[in-house]
Amino acid sequence: MYTTSQGAIEDRSIEVSLVTGWPELLKPEPIDAPELGCVNRNFSLLPERRGRSPVAGVLIHGLSETGASPFWVNKNVDSGELIDQRVVQIDPSEHAVDLHHSCTQATIAQFNKMTLLRFGDGYFSSQPQEGEATYTHPRRPDIGIIDWTDSAWELHNFVCGQSHPHPVAFT
Repeated sequence: MYTTSQGAIEDRSIEVSLVTGWPELLKPEPIDAPELGCVNRNFSLLPERRGRSPVAGVLIHGLSETGASPFWVNKNVDSGELIDQRVVQIDPSEHAVDLHHSCTQATIAQFNKMTLLRFGDGYFSSQPQEGEATYTHPRRPDIGIIDWTDSAWELHNFVCGQSHPHPVAFT
């Protein structure tokens, strides 16, 4: 029986660990324990929209695309080298749960590709993130208040972005 997750990681001689949807920064030990590293994903076109809730952000801002970006975890927020990146188109009628599903499907395809190409055999490489980094903020109930002075399109986008699985928009 392990007394810490770190003990379990070290005893199993893990080559690669996969973390998805973890809302906090990881401590150095779980990042450094796997031989090749730790992989996470972000539902954005990194380095844009690093951080939490990028799906809500792209919907609220009425963007037409986002992405699925698996990357090697380092000590900073979503800033590790990119392993792959896929564009995910956004339908104007999509809500957050729909876009989460689309991004998840893209990520599953990416992870399957990475598994088939085998992390350790050097069949694929990672690239540093290029461009200006932007950051998103976690969705909280207190920022879901609808501003009825916004345009109809802004209201539509806000409600779509502030929908399940995030705290929802309200009056």
